[in-house]
Amino acid sequence: MVFWSKFLFATAVLLSSWGVVERADAQTPKGLQVQSAWSDSDVAAVRLIAGADGPTQTGRIPLGLEFDLAEGWKVYWRSPGDAGYPPELADQGSENLASLNLMWPAPERFSIFGLETFGYAGQPILPLQAVASDPAAPVAIRQKVAYLACSDICVPFEADLALTLDGPAQPTGHVQGIDRAAGQIPIKASLYGASIKATLLSEGEAQILSVSVDGLAADGADILIEGPLGTSFGKPAITPTQNGLQATLAVQGTAEDLTDGTGLRVTVLTSEADVEQSLTLGAADASESNDFSWLVIIATALLGGLILNLMPCVLPVLSLKIMQVAEHRDSANRDIRLGFLASSAGIVAFMLALAGALIALKQGGAAIGWGIQFQEPLVLGFMVVVLLLFAANLFGFFEFALPRRVSDTALKASNGSGLAGQFGQGAFAALLATPCSAPFVGTAVSFALARGPLEILVIFAALGLGLAAPFLLVATAPVLVRHLPKPGAWMIKLRWVLGLALVGTALWLVSILWSQAGLIAAAAIGIGGLALLAILSLRESRGRKVWAGAAAVAVLTLSTPVWLSADAGVASPSAARDEANWAAFDPALIQHRVQSGEVVLVDVTADWCLTCKVNKRLVLDGDAVADLLASGDLTGVRADWTNPDDQISRYLAGFGRYGIPFNAVYGPGAPDGIALPELLSDEAVLSAIQKAQSG
Repeated sequence: MVFWSKFLFATAVLLSSWGVVERADAQTPKGLQVQSAWSDSDVAAVRLIAGADGPTQTGRIPLGLEFDLAEGWKVYWRSPGDAGYPPELADQGSENLASLNLMWPAPERFSIFGLETFGYAGQPILPLQAVASDPAAPVAIRQKVAYLACSDICVPFEADLALTLDGPAQPTGHVQGIDRAAGQIPIKASLYGASIKATLLSEGEAQILSVSVDGLAADGADILIEGPLGTSFGKPAITPTQNGLQATLAVQGTAEDLTDGTGLRVTVLTSEADVEQSLTLGAADASESNDFSWLVIIATALLGGLILNLMPCVLPVLSLKIMQVAEHRDSANRDIRLGFLASSAGIVAFMLALAGALIALKQGGAAIGWGIQFQEPLVLGFMVVVLLLFAANLFGFFEFALPRRVSDTALKASNGSGLAGQFGQGAFAALLATPCSAPFVGTAVSFALARGPLEILVIFAALGLGLAAPFLLVATAPVLVRHLPKPGAWMIKLRWVLGLALVGTALWLVSILWSQAGLIAAAAIGIGGLALLAILSLRESRGRKVWAGAAAVAVLTLSTPVWLSADAGVASPSAARDEANWAAFDPALIQHRVQSGEVVLVDVTADWCLTCKVNKRLVLDGDAVADLLASGDLTGVRADWTNPDDQISRYLAGFGRYGIPFNAVYGPGAPDGIALPELLSDEAVLSAIQKAQSG
């Protein structure tokens, strides 16, 4: 039946062909050309249009192949389906044109006489990737386009199109139409954070292709399969799943060419996004491959947790432990051991609690990642208060009798007295560690979060043990504490230095809160916290605590006008950053730039990510990378994950990553992206750029 349908279809094409005539009103515009003349018949017209009247400094020219089809007529997509053929271009002596490639926006499905075809109706525009050999010279484009237009009958057409551009690369009236069509090109599934798998099934003598898609909703979904020549597929039957959709398609044609190991290109069209992915039939998704043994991945998690102790996020709270150890260096070994075991238990308990929360979120279909609790203003506010309580403890403001209810809860914990307080110190140290991503942490977390509850619990427990390793070492050998200097006057000065460091950390968190919840909320937390310090200090009426309290009140008084002179519309520190050379994150933009021959550097960052700021200060804002961005040889795209963003979460998941910092480089030689290490260096970035350029 399929054979005879195709035979009749081809016969109709041959019998119904007629010559091409020029539209009577198709006149070449006078002066500078931004479109060619129409070449058409009564049912189909085509022309070249330009989005700029000359090439840019990098030689790129935004062009489009614009059709004008009568009602009921269509032209075909790159893979037409069961019949037809797509538009094709042949150069006819263009001048100063290095390359010209036809691009394909998402098509429509047309079902007729049992045939499934894909194409465009109405006034479609097919974007063209064009690059001039010499950006400073005029460009003459001469192309022959061959295409098939179909309704009840099909007619082949050929048209000679010519366009000369010699302007200063200023936008024309066609730029919006070309950009709109370019935005409809399906993006790589990995850029959107989606994944696609296909498996060949047998039902009796029939063969069925099963396609599963994770990361896309099933609303309005259609699936287009491009396989070996001669193999076609029926219309998909689609059902939603917890994480995406499942589809089955009947295999038609020469199905013996379709076996495990066959290469396919799958395009998924939904109301949410249009994505595509090249894959191998029946092969396991790379994200599910396990190149690590359990022993290796657990060792990676332990090492990553250990390195977290050196991150600036954790040092403020570790300083409290150092002070506590120095003050109790002469305590009994049993007391020292129990104290450090309690702190270790607090670290591991927090990591297990975090793992449990992430498991619950994942089971509920929410986006998950390392450090996502810092996207919640309530968590930030709580941390500001606790940090200031820790600072007040170092300043000596807790040497008075507090109400029993208070001393039994937060203030007693911040004082670090007793095993409960040391447990709380450990838990808070683990909480502060989560905005940092040390080497090996990203690998371990990505392995865990891409898998099930058991893996998440085991890996996060290993991270906690790694972070607690220094505490466990002292618990094992309490004699190490004896090597610390004896308590003395030096401790009073050190307490004030460390206390001020904690206040600085709290103020940093207030600035992040400003980015997330606005100026009013940040001002309320900041002023309230400083007022708490002032009240606690003034409760003690002797000696240095008087002037310490007065100093805190002075800081509060001086900072209040600064907070209150602004309004909620003031830009946050994050928004005020110099982003001149960085475009906002958009997966379609990344793909479009790469398809145009550009190299793209993606930076996923957040205000709460200290490692991100180190990378930015030392590498991304350094001369080597900044010069490339300013010259136009490198396009920067920045994704701000300070607040929850499902699109960024999906993008990270597409690389098997669930934490930041994350950076990747794309280009003609690396269309799928080259992931960079968590800690950047000029050498790593420049090497990836060079690889991405060689396309």
